[in-house]
Amino acid sequence: MPTKEQIYQIVISAPFSQKAMAAGLLIVLTGLLYWYNIYADLTTKLEDLEKKVEQQNAEIETKRKQVGQLPEFQAQLARLQANLKLATKSLPSEREIPELLTSLARLAEQCGLQLKRFELKGEIAKQFYAEVPIEMEVDGSYHDLVFFYSKIAAQDTVRRIVNVSSISLVNPREQNQKIVLSAKFIATTYRYMGDGK
Repeated sequence: MPTKEQIYQIVISAPFSQKAMAAGLLIVLTGLLYWYNIYADLTTKLEDLEKKVEQQNAEIETKRKQVGQLPEFQAQLARLQANLKLATKSLPSEREIPELLTSLARLAEQCGLQLKRFELKGEIAKQFYAEVPIEMEVDGSYHDLVFFYSKIAAQDTVRRIVNVSSISLVNPREQNQKIVLSAKFIATTYRYMGDGK
């Protein structure tokens, strides 16, 4: 293996063109090492940072739009809260259910119906309200039944939301010179449960 001095002598005695080529090669190798080890890594990091800046700018723009819509959202929330308050007034609380049942029975009698059966079924819990079904059986004329159903629909007597379903009209017969029917149906009211209680 040649010593340092021998290598030094070979370099010094080499022609200028070889020295220039070796120096150029050394500069190119240094540049390539710099490119691969430092510059390329910095370029990748810079591109990642630019992407993050774009994402954050997009998020900022989205937030600005949302802030601009805040008064509209607040007005919508106020409307929804007013609607909820109005709707809950139409839904009886648990303590108002007996009063509602009495009103339904009284309304049936006022409409000329004879109450045969009036049975409160178990509540069916939903997300914010409970369905309270009432099985009813009444006797009366077709017109008396329609009048009763229209009074319930108008909510002017009962003042609560009551839906009538599963209507069955059977056993038509003449009674006091009128055609009387037996009607079976389910009158369902709704009770507001607040936060799912």
